[in-house]
Amino acid sequence: MARSRSDAHTSAETIEDLEETLAFLVRGLEAAQRMRTYPMERAHYLLIRLIEREGPQTVVAAAQHLLLDGSTVTRQVAVMERRGLVEKTSHPGDARATVLTVTPAGFAAARRMREERLKRIENLFRDWPADDRANADAVLKRLNRSLAEIVRTAAG
Repeated sequence: MARSRSDAHTSAETIEDLEETLAFLVRGLEAAQRMRTYPMERAHYLLIRLIEREGPQTVVAAAQHLLLDGSTVTRQVAVMERRGLVEKTSHPGDARATVLTVTPAGFAAARRMREERLKRIENLFRDWPADDRANADAVLKRLNRSLAEIVRTAAG
């Protein structure tokens, strides 16, 4: 039997509600991803956005920020290099390491992708009051921090 919003939730009921809500959220995000027509892969976009925000990165630092292992980032970077989106240069303080920088073509592709993403997000939230949008943003940022902490703790 469905519970009404006014029913008091026990902790276990709330966890059950969150489990179902998250399962359907992930399903919805996967469905939306399959319909996309973005100009670049999400992984490439996220790496470029990281470099835009934090500055040039080593593969190790990028992997830590993106919650990935170094080999995954290395493979992504190889593809991005071939596509002219990023360049690797020698690390000024460690000759064994390389630093990733974004090329003008990479910045342009990321800008086009961001514009497309912003249009879709604006459309998704078009009927939401500004306060609800801000609250959703705050809750999702907190969820992202919690997920990152769990992943980092599990990794070791």
